[in-house]
Amino acid sequence: MPYTERARLYQKIEALRGRPLVVYATSSRRNAAGQIDAEAVPQFAKQLLAIPKNQDHLDIFLASESGDALAAGRMISLLRERFKKIGVLLPYSTGEAATLFTLAADEIFMHPFAALAPITSSLSFEKRNFNRGLQEDEGRWDVAEVRHFFEFVKMEIGEAHERNVEQALKTICAEAGALPLGAALRRARSVLALSEKLLNRHLHDKSRVGMIAAAMNSAFSENCHALGRQEVQELGLPVIPSSEELEDLLWQIWQDVEEEMKCNKPFDALELIFRNSEAAALISPVMQVQWPAHAPAEMAPQIYGNVLPQVKIAPAPSVDYNLLQATLESVRCKSEFRTHGKISAARKPDMSLATGNVRISAGWKFSKSLEAPAKNG
Repeated sequence: MPYTERARLYQKIEALRGRPLVVYATSSRRNAAGQIDAEAVPQFAKQLLAIPKNQDHLDIFLASESGDALAAGRMISLLRERFKKIGVLLPYSTGEAATLFTLAADEIFMHPFAALAPITSSLSFEKRNFNRGLQEDEGRWDVAEVRHFFEFVKMEIGEAHERNVEQALKTICAEAGALPLGAALRRARSVLALSEKLLNRHLHDKSRVGMIAAAMNSAFSENCHALGRQEVQELGLPVIPSSEELEDLLWQIWQDVEEEMKCNKPFDALELIFRNSEAAALISPVMQVQWPAHAPAEMAPQIYGNVLPQVKIAPAPSVDYNLLQATLESVRCKSEFRTHGKISAARKPDMSLATGNVRISAGWKFSKSLEAPAKNG
């Protein structure tokens, strides 16, 4: 359904809940995912400015599987400056940033299919060959994995063997770098402190706040355990009773947004190329040179000399693509993050295909109109 029809579902939720609704969703499409990040903060502010001043309660429909926890914290600060009570409506599973966002809510409504993710701090790193100045590999670790590694070393080898512990530290620093390790640890502590701060805004039991923050930041992240509705309620977070009508509305919205973002269809450059008849026709036929049997090697220059003049050089047509990677919308206005680009392909001498991807533009576009969004690529 177009945005105009989806807005009617937003109106139904606002009437049911008696407060404004803002929808924030990011794409989980493989190879074209979106995420909660700092670039969305100004668009988030535009949504808040469009809400009448006499409204002091707000609902956020939140669907995102990745993002920056600190950017989520900034958005929550905007909400807390403006509204007395905040509800978060979760249609499906969330990532770390969306989970952190949810911790700040006075009310949490979870669809039966919804789940909160553990809050972890990850370390991204690159391995480089300093002699050649080239990147050779890249990786991503969870901070908990680093801690587990040292616990393993101490448990299996013993703390008395300080040389082994020292060697383990050197090994990790060689893999990821000493400064990135320190930055990851600092970020992990920052996220834990932010979790406690957000919980303290609406929960006034410090021991309970500490328990919830520790569980979300370490206990559940140790085994990557996602929390369903019952577990979130048992943990002590303010989950409100279920409502079939609200569940149905949330699911309709999520399914429509998921379909528009094509979350269940990986973005594949070659697929787009072969869907274009002109581009597909250029790379599909493969001309082969039939080498004469038992031809001596010294004849190769003559054979190639006869063949190459017959080879035609044809331009490789490009195919446009248009990806919807995030949306912030309500009945009042909308913002979309879209990426536009061109993909071209060519067949190499070994008969494999090479693709080139040129990104033309990427960014947020704000609109107060209710026109249907552009068609996806």
